[in-house]
Amino acid sequence: MTATIAIFLLMASLPLMAQAQTSGDTGGQKPGSPGGGIRLPAGVTPDVAPPTYAYLSIRPQTIGVGQIGLFNIWISPSIYPANYMTDYTVTLTKPDNTTDTVTLNSYYADATAWFEYTFDQVGTWKAVFYSPGQYFPKGNYTVPGAAAGSSIMYGYITYNFTSSRYYAPCTSPVTEIYVQNDPVRSWPPAPLPQDYWVRPVPFELREWWPILGNYPWNGEDSAWASRWPADTSFTKGNTKYNAWVVAPNSAHIVWRRQDTCVSGMVGADAYQSSTRTTGSTPGVIYAGRCYQTMTLLMANGTWQSCAVCYDLRTGQQYYAVPTTSGGVTPTMLAYSLSLVGSGSVSEESAATQQYTVDLMAFQGNNLVKINPNTGLVTLTIAGFGSGTLVGNNIITIQTNNTATGPRLINWTTAGTAPFIFTQTLPVGDPAYWNTGPSTTRVNANYSVDFTSIGSNVDWDNMVFGSISAVSDPTYFFTPSGKINVVCYSIKTGHLTCNVTVPGYLYTSSQTIVDHGKIACLMENGFVDCYNMFTGAKEWSSESNFDMGGYPWGVFGAYSSASYAGNLILDEYSAIYAWNWETGKLAWAYNDTSVPFETPYQDLNPWDAGVSIADGKIYSYNTEHSQSEPTARGWKLHCFNATTGKGIWNITGPMVPGAIADGYLTAGSQDGYMYVFGRGQSATTATASPKAIAKGDTVMIEGTVMDKSPGVSTSARSTLGAACVSDASQRTYMEYLYMQEPIDGMWHNDTVTGVPVTLIAVSDCNGTVYNLGTVTSDVSGTFHFAWTPPANADESGYTIRAIFAGSESYGSSWAESAVSVGPAPAPIEFPPTTQPTDYTMTIIGGVIAIIVVVVIAVAAAVLILRKRQ
Repeated sequence: MTATIAIFLLMASLPLMAQAQTSGDTGGQKPGSPGGGIRLPAGVTPDVAPPTYAYLSIRPQTIGVGQIGLFNIWISPSIYPANYMTDYTVTLTKPDNTTDTVTLNSYYADATAWFEYTFDQVGTWKAVFYSPGQYFPKGNYTVPGAAAGSSIMYGYITYNFTSSRYYAPCTSPVTEIYVQNDPVRSWPPAPLPQDYWVRPVPFELREWWPILGNYPWNGEDSAWASRWPADTSFTKGNTKYNAWVVAPNSAHIVWRRQDTCVSGMVGADAYQSSTRTTGSTPGVIYAGRCYQTMTLLMANGTWQSCAVCYDLRTGQQYYAVPTTSGGVTPTMLAYSLSLVGSGSVSEESAATQQYTVDLMAFQGNNLVKINPNTGLVTLTIAGFGSGTLVGNNIITIQTNNTATGPRLINWTTAGTAPFIFTQTLPVGDPAYWNTGPSTTRVNANYSVDFTSIGSNVDWDNMVFGSISAVSDPTYFFTPSGKINVVCYSIKTGHLTCNVTVPGYLYTSSQTIVDHGKIACLMENGFVDCYNMFTGAKEWSSESNFDMGGYPWGVFGAYSSASYAGNLILDEYSAIYAWNWETGKLAWAYNDTSVPFETPYQDLNPWDAGVSIADGKIYSYNTEHSQSEPTARGWKLHCFNATTGKGIWNITGPMVPGAIADGYLTAGSQDGYMYVFGRGQSATTATASPKAIAKGDTVMIEGTVMDKSPGVSTSARSTLGAACVSDASQRTYMEYLYMQEPIDGMWHNDTVTGVPVTLIAVSDCNGTVYNLGTVTSDVSGTFHFAWTPPANADESGYTIRAIFAGSESYGSSWAESAVSVGPAPAPIEFPPTTQPTDYTMTIIGGVIAIIVVVVIAVAAAVLILRKRQ
């Protein structure tokens, strides 16, 4: 909510910065442009004089002081595409009766114009639009977009170039605008999603555009440059950076797919050996759909190579076109700005323009365009050669049809069929460019083979560079202690620098260019950097030994990258970042190995490249020549691209692949492609018993489960999958998919669940009781005993369990219910009569009997004595 309010306040404040457009605004066309209307000369009678009407639209008509209103003006009928109206005026009368006048010209053809105006007084304003008489002498006023021929039907008027036309003065009705003190709220801004989301994204969520990038990113097109502010955190070209996408912040696996291979431990006579086949990943992701060449089992029982399209989030297949039937997998995306509608001219406003996406691939020497929905080839351009896509331009190299060496051509993907890919002549030194026919717009003076273009190009400065070791002519393949730095301008073909300087090069494959500089790893773990325009040495870095690089930091991988002002190199001991301006080490990211598992001084090695997206770097542990048995503990890593701090990792050497829409694809050596990112969750809730009396306790129970499609393919799919904390993702994913123990390989991990908020809502008055937050367990289960308050509403409660989501899962919730009745009445017993106590009477009777017996016995004794 805080972010939403902040964005809204920011957007609401933007209009306050704008200034009113006042008299002298030129509007659609500049004064003096060909085809503008003039005032009717004295004594001239026009050939055609249609009735004219003026229209004025103001949006909104109730507005806050300091806010900007939009004015649209036009007359009817429309005019010829080669003409435009001049000296339109809109007069505004303010509440204090002062006036302001805006003067401007129309656009061609439709006689429309528009401007924005900031209202600076509270009260009722009045506005009126006036068009003076517009006279067009006979003749064809040719401008871009004007049709050829002597006449044209436009609207309900047939225009003839041999006839003059006159549009009489006209005035619009007066429009009132009410300006109030409080700002008028526009469409509420849509904050970036923090939950699970899918494609397509509704048009109303236009603020999401910064995260809707596709893969790969080919650099900013000049036509886009004005559409967003400059971002200095990254540059274009060979940076391994993917712009305008989000990337996963946890190790959660959404789904996986096994390729046509069997991998893993062999067993039996093979001892500890294994088979390793890295799962393949898509080369292009567009609008949430992946494009990849795969071998599939067809309906006729044969295996065939197919161009396949499937869903990034679920793996659902959309099409599979066999390559033998013309299926081609796209490898490039280009974004072209085009006009909407059939009556388009180059002067149309930006509001009538839209971007189209072309999916393309090189097929032999041909360039083809592929329909993203069907996989069918829709356009083929023969003899295109090879090339590199930058924005919507393709820099190609053609080595045929010339006797002077490779030719460099700059093509653009913009245009209309059949010339969707038209050639353009780059701006540059004309002495270096052949300006012949469009098919031969080439540079004939290159002395370098540009067939490797694209690997070392600073696209910001349009400079190609290379660093190579100079061999000692005395000894074969022996370095002479010198290197050659050569750079060329792609715009002109000019040699910008060519210097031979001292240095022992480690490998030219770690050459990286950016910021007008070219750098490369040298022997003994340091980097040399040179200016691409002068060849002057900018700096020589400190050795990576100062950041734990000794001794294995002397070995570098065959890859490099650039991001956030740092050049980034993988080396055996760590991934290092050097500052482009100073050569100082900015950070190092390493990975500790298990003792005795590797020879690399207790470090897992790096011998691969990196992928950069959303401020994060993805890379994996590997070595130059992987040994058997494969080292244990190698991982796929995600860490902060600016600080080098770790974010998450997961066991297994997995090669990072395409990244888009918050998901990372990775090919693992177990033969699977894994997709990491946010999955869906499902929450359940029950209350037992359903009916209780006041003072009784109800047991609230439920589950929070992972509903990602990959759960069914996990090793423990029969058990289902619980939603667990982000911190537990590595351990739990390895348990689900890699048959590791639930408490980790070392039995010292504890998997924790997710927080569930419980609330009770009174069915009678809607009172909300926050019952607190409980945490689910490793099975996904939670429970909570609740005793309703003493003043509980006897109509009942709705019990709601809410999981707010995390970096690993989308949110979910569930409801149950319980009714509360009155407390039971106490049990009443009838009064009882106290029985008479005869104890003393009985005792007295017994005593009397005893006395009588004693007397009788005594008398009998006396009688016997007397007889004797």
